[in-house]
Amino acid sequence: MSRCLYLTLTAALVLALGSTAMADIPKTISFQGRLADDSGAPINGNVNLTLVIYSAGGASLFGETHTGLAVTDGVFNVLIGSQTVGGVPSSVFASADRSVGLSVNSDAEMTPRLPLSAVPYAYVAESAQTFEVPQSISASNNAALLHISNTGSGDAVVGTGSAGKGVYGHSNGDYGVYAGSTSGPGAIYGQAGGAGARGVRGVATGTGSTVGVMGEAMGSTEGIGMVGNGGNRGMQGYGQYGHGVYGTTAATSGTNFGGYFVGNSHFGGGVYGSSIQGTGVKGEHTHATLTSPGVFGNNTGWGAGVLGWATNAASAAVHGQHQGAGPGGKFSSDSGPAIVAEGEVQAEKITYTTAREHYLSLGSMDFAPGSNEDFVNSYANYGANIAHTGAGAIAAAVHLPHGATVTVFKVYYRDIAPGNMSIELQRTGWSPMAEITTSGTPGTTSGTDTSITDPVVDNLNHAYAVRVYSTNWPGPLNQDLRIIRAVITYTITEAE
Repeated sequence: MSRCLYLTLTAALVLALGSTAMADIPKTISFQGRLADDSGAPINGNVNLTLVIYSAGGASLFGETHTGLAVTDGVFNVLIGSQTVGGVPSSVFASADRSVGLSVNSDAEMTPRLPLSAVPYAYVAESAQTFEVPQSISASNNAALLHISNTGSGDAVVGTGSAGKGVYGHSNGDYGVYAGSTSGPGAIYGQAGGAGARGVRGVATGTGSTVGVMGEAMGSTEGIGMVGNGGNRGMQGYGQYGHGVYGTTAATSGTNFGGYFVGNSHFGGGVYGSSIQGTGVKGEHTHATLTSPGVFGNNTGWGAGVLGWATNAASAAVHGQHQGAGPGGKFSSDSGPAIVAEGEVQAEKITYTTAREHYLSLGSMDFAPGSNEDFVNSYANYGANIAHTGAGAIAAAVHLPHGATVTVFKVYYRDIAPGNMSIELQRTGWSPMAEITTSGTPGTTSGTDTSITDPVVDNLNHAYAVRVYSTNWPGPLNQDLRIIRAVITYTITEAE
C-alpha cells in the first residue's frame, strides 16, 4: 500500500496567451507530491494516480486518472485537468472551500483530503481577463483601482452598449469620467450611429453650479477645451433650466473667448442657438473695466458675423443686455454700415458714441408777422418781409431736439435798403441766444454767429424761435430788405 508523505500544490492557472480564443484555452492546476510505501521508503516507477476535486459538502465536482505517471524517489508532478478536454471547468470553483482526494492504483483514497484555497483566485483572474459580467471592483485607495495602457495603435478602452451606456462614470466629488491626451485629435471620442443617438452626452442632475460635460485646455495658449464636428451639429447643448452650452475663459489678457465656433461650410454657421422660451445664444461679460464683448461674431467672407432669427413676434432674434452703463450690443464696420436693417427697427433710445452734427433749415415760408400786420411770405420773391414802412417784426418757430447743443446760427438775407435788420435766435423770455445784424451790405449775402448763449436745448422749460426785426422796412412793394432763410447747426448724442 502506498501513502503520501507530503504534498505541495502550486495554485497556478496555466493560460496560453496569444490569439487563441479564451473559450479554447485549457484550464489546468499544477500539482506535486511525494509517495512512500508503508515502511516510509520512497516509491520509484510508474503508477496510476486518480485525483478528485470535492465541494465543501463532499460532493465530487471533477475527477480524472493519470495512467503511467512517473514517480522518481517518491516525487511526482501532475497537471490536474490535462487528461480532460477543456481542463477543469470554471464552474468547479464557483464558490470557495474545495479539496482534492488522491488514490494510487487500486488503493483506497488517501486521507485526509488536501484543501485547495488559492486555485479559485486564479480562476477569478481568468474570468477578469474575459470580463465575464457582472464584475465589481471596490476599494478605498488614493491611487487608481484600474489602469489600462495600450502602447500600440489600438484602443485602450472600448465601451459598447446595445441599449444602455457604453461607458458610464459617476463621481460624488470630482469627474465621473476623466480623459487626457498628450497628442492626437482628442481625449474623448464619441460616435453615434443611429437616429437620436449621442456620441458624448453629459447630464448634470444636481443643484447649484453643475456641469454635464466640461472641456479644459490648460497647458497651451492655443489649446481647445472641446471640439465638436458633425454632419448636422458639431455640438448641441440642452439646458432644462440653465445653459445648453456654457463657455468661460479665465484669461486676463489677449483675445480670448469662452466659446469659439467656426462654420467651415459655405452655407453653415459657426454657432446655431435655438430656444423654446429663453435665449438661443447668450453672451455675458461681467468684468468691470475690460471691454471684451459677451458675444463676438466675425465673418471674413460675404455672410453675417452674427445672425439672429426669430419666428415669434414677441421674441428677439438678437438680444443684448448690459447690467452696467455699457451697451447691450455693439456693432462696427471699417467701411460698410455697422447695422443693416431690412425691416422696422424698434428701440427705446438710440445714442451715438460721439455727438453727431445736424441741421435745421427755415425758409421764407416759415415766417409770419409777430402782430396783425401786412407782410410778404412766399417762394416767388425768395424772402419774407413786412409789407409796410416803419417798424415791425416777423418770426418763425424753431423745433430742436431736447438736449441738443446749438453750435452755429447762420442766416441768408438781402439788404440794399437804408434800414437794417436784427435777426436773432431766441428762447422764451425772448433773450437772444445768437444775433446777426445786417448793415446795408449791397445784394444777397449771409451772416454767421458761433457764440451761442445757453446752447443746450431745454424743451421742458423753453420755446424757441427766429425773430427778424427792423425799424425801417422800406414799404409794401419794396423787397430790398428781406430774410431768405436761416440755418441752425446743432449736435446731439441721441438719435432723433
